[in-house]
Amino acid sequence: MGMTGRVLDGRYEIVGEVGRGGFAFVYQARALRLHDRMVAIKCLRPEYADNEGARTMFRAEIEMFSRLRHANIVQIFDSIETPDNYYVVFELVEGPPDMKRLFLRAREAPDPRYARDYGRRIPPHLAAHIIREVARALDYAHNVEDTSRGTRLNIVHRDISPQNILISFEGDVKLTDFGIAKARDVVTEETSSGVVKGKYSYMSPEQIKTQHLDHTSDLYSLGIVFYEALAGNKLYGADNNDELARMVARGGIPREKLNSTAIPEALRPVLQRALSTDPNHRYQNGSEMVAELSRYLAGRHDLRLELSGYIRALFRPAGQGAAEAGEAGMPGPAVERGGEAPAEPVMLPSGGEDHERTIIDIIRLTAYSGRKFFAIGGAVLAALALVFLGLDTFLGPELFGGRKLGLSEHLYWLFNPPSAYIVTLPPGAEVWVGDEPSPRGRTPGPLGKLDRRSRIRLTLDGYESLLWELATVPGRCDTHAYSFKVPVYVVANVPAQLSWQGREWPNPTPVTDLAKVEICSTTVHEFELATAGFAPIRGSFRTYPPSNHSTQTLRMAPEKDPDGNHYWRVEGRFLGYRRFSTSPADAELILRHEDGTDEPVLRGGSGEYVALAPGRYELRASRASFSPGRREFEISRGDSQDISLTLTRPIRITAFDSETNRRIGSRTLNLGVGTHAVPLSYDGYEKKTERIAVSATSPSEYSFKLTPGAIEVTIRVTRRKEPVRNALVYISQGASLGRT
Repeated sequence: MGMTGRVLDGRYEIVGEVGRGGFAFVYQARALRLHDRMVAIKCLRPEYADNEGARTMFRAEIEMFSRLRHANIVQIFDSIETPDNYYVVFELVEGPPDMKRLFLRAREAPDPRYARDYGRRIPPHLAAHIIREVARALDYAHNVEDTSRGTRLNIVHRDISPQNILISFEGDVKLTDFGIAKARDVVTEETSSGVVKGKYSYMSPEQIKTQHLDHTSDLYSLGIVFYEALAGNKLYGADNNDELARMVARGGIPREKLNSTAIPEALRPVLQRALSTDPNHRYQNGSEMVAELSRYLAGRHDLRLELSGYIRALFRPAGQGAAEAGEAGMPGPAVERGGEAPAEPVMLPSGGEDHERTIIDIIRLTAYSGRKFFAIGGAVLAALALVFLGLDTFLGPELFGGRKLGLSEHLYWLFNPPSAYIVTLPPGAEVWVGDEPSPRGRTPGPLGKLDRRSRIRLTLDGYESLLWELATVPGRCDTHAYSFKVPVYVVANVPAQLSWQGREWPNPTPVTDLAKVEICSTTVHEFELATAGFAPIRGSFRTYPPSNHSTQTLRMAPEKDPDGNHYWRVEGRFLGYRRFSTSPADAELILRHEDGTDEPVLRGGSGEYVALAPGRYELRASRASFSPGRREFEISRGDSQDISLTLTRPIRITAFDSETNRRIGSRTLNLGVGTHAVPLSYDGYEKKTERIAVSATSPSEYSFKLTPGAIEVTIRVTRRKEPVRNALVYISQGASLGRT
């Protein structure tokens, strides 16, 4: 019961509890004013809700983090404060509980498609993709600005761990729990003075020592998560918290773990740099980590779709297999925690009496005096279980009907490698081989041994059946992806003319009235988007293997609308290309679009062209000891241009008399990096030119001495305002002469 059924602020109806931690509860709720959209709601545990310090910090942090808008960060929608608690409404991510559960599931029941190469671990390329998405989220959060002040918020997550990394069934990676760590610290400080906050295993050395934290601490913690995803075990293993704390405080990654065969050689430098004990030697920002992981993943396309298939294979989405789970997991009688169910007294028959015994009497008698019976009975039961397991493994669906047990399923695929793996959109389709339904369940999932050519039919309620001939290669399991006839929506970042399969569409994008189409691995769909000033965007796609499935300018992927209906989304992005350079070269660049959104932060101009959507932009450059610079430009065509921005330093020049050392005057010049010739002149002094070398570390003030020199004087003599010619003038030594 609890919160279930309660309506918060007349807007959110609590449907049920999703999970609970040591600091907060999470509920699933229905947004009554948003067409019953499902959301998640987090609130403080009751024992902490009355802690005013925790509530105040929780409220302040959530208000700050509600500004974050990024595809890889769980979005905060709303907040509600009641007399008894503080509630935060945020995006509901439909998928496994968190990445920690993904680790466990990969060990318990690995995906047979990857088990042969990677065993009971997450495939390295999928682990690298997940970490890259989290690094993107951190890079954005670490550099986000307070727009009202134009300064960075200096956000540090402080709690990067598998529990705070969520992965949806659609393959989206989301980072959550921004703003929770500081509020939890308030409670910890008040309830356990001197205890270091956070999850020990994922702390940086400086965090466990309660030293100052910056964004490199988050990237260190992410490195620990990355190691565990690759190796399948903890980086720091200890018997107790004290020993663990000492290991975490030492930090780094032991050489034998770094060189483990489970860690791909190409990823070892990534781990070594991320887990450096010196913050100055780590990745200084998330984009550096993203770049290295992208180099490792070069050539792999559509990792989001592959991750979606992997997650769905390990965790069947809600609605599939629910009946079986419900029957197998039927709870028994409740027993109070800390106690045991009371034993029923044993009733023995009196000696010598001849009387009838009931079944209960026999069981009680056996329990009292038949230990040997239990040993024999246990052996018999174990033998029966092995027989049942063997029958279920090889004859399960035919003998018992329905799906196999989980262990039987894995044993079956171990002895009978699958011939094909079928993925459908929407999922949950029934597979028919010839005229017989496949006993292996619904999609996504593997198919057993097939002929070289088999007639396959897919059926799903509400959709037309799919029928095709499947060719297989002995000893190889290929993935085949198919889509039932679903709508296709075509959008672009500017209005564009659509040509689909050679037919021009009458209206510009967005186009939502395309007929439903069937997309399968043998079907190629060709289309073109065109608009003035930009090169046409052309694409041809099939579902598997992906052919240009997702590029910089064109993306095609399955989506779901708010009502849960599936459709294909084709998205074109017309782009212009700009290459940025700054002086000094290591200046930080922030690119702001006219709609107020920030493009990824650039540092010093990478020398590569950056793809930008049409619109007006403001380029801002900053560097310590230099005055900030800005420049506006516009993308209206798909051309390539270079944009440079020079920052200047205020340099103060002061002149002194070389004889008296008297200060003559001063002036401030704004000079860029380089050597500058600065002319110096002042009335009554000899002119001279000095050279000044300006750099990020050069002085900001210079002083020079000028030598007094001969001056030319013009004397005019007048009487009654009339000039007097040929007058004789005497000038005494030391006389002061005016400028006139």
